[in-house]
Amino acid sequence: MYPEGTLAGLMASLDEEPSLHFRARPPGTRDAVLAALAQEGVAAEAVPCAPDALRER
Repeated sequence: MYPEGTLAGLMASLDEEPSLHFRARPPGTRDAVLAALAQEGVAAEAVPCAPDALRER
């Protein structure tokens, strides 16, 4: 059993669209990929804890 209110929060999180995460390749090109995405109008940001990883905003 879950504590009161926990199950409702878990179920609500399943209704959210997950964000897209991906890695820039070759390694070390994350800033260039971010710039190219921005030029195309795609909102993305670096993932601080994962080298070369990006996520949509």
